[in-house]
Amino acid sequence: MKRKNNHGFTLPELLAAVVILAITLIAGSAFYYSNRKNITLAKMQRLAMWSATDRMEQWKKSSYNTVQNLTESLSVDNVPCSRITTVTTITEGNISYKEVRVELRRTQGNLLLTTISTYIAP
Repeated sequence: MKRKNNHGFTLPELLAAVVILAITLIAGSAFYYSNRKNITLAKMQRLAMWSATDRMEQWKKSSYNTVQNLTESLSVDNVPCSRITTVTTITEGNISYKEVRVELRRTQGNLLLTTISTYIAP
């Protein structure tokens, strides 16, 4: 009897291996893209928080009467953003103070990156 040469793979085995490899690569690239997008957003949010905190500290150092609503354009990680300061005067009885809220939004799409607020008394 003649022996058959069994060195190698059959066509169905090769096709199955290629399909499995393709599915794995597609899933891996989707996972990579999703994680990269989340890392970029987290970095922007961190930088936005620093910017908002910086503005808040400037307001705390300034005179009580100079704290006012303000909208500024700036760049966070080379992305155009708006830093919006909203001041609300609150009076309870004979005590008056201001609530200061600073938020950063991406200019394109108006995506809220971060918000912080505090109270300032005279």
